[in-house]
Amino acid sequence: MVLKFIWYDTDGPVTSPYSGLQLSCMAEVVTPDDTYYRFMRTLRMLVGTRLIHLGKADYVCAYRFYVCEVKEKRVASRTGFVPGQR
Repeated sequence: MVLKFIWYDTDGPVTSPYSGLQLSCMAEVVTPDDTYYRFMRTLRMLVGTRLIHLGKADYVCAYRFYVCEVKEKRVASRTGFVPGQR
């Protein structure tokens, strides 16, 4: 599984103000009978309910990600290129 994160970096160089990371991961599906699932559920109840309203009372599983590789992905400056627009 590959996760990509891109954000606008106000402290970055003018030529490429968009920074990013690519994480290559292995994902594990965690079922409710695992202690990690209970930990994630408790963490979601403590933090997630105030910050993010997800609209669901509970989930049938959780995911645990094992990061295998991290790559820096900086959006290169190109004439006429505006991230997020086509």
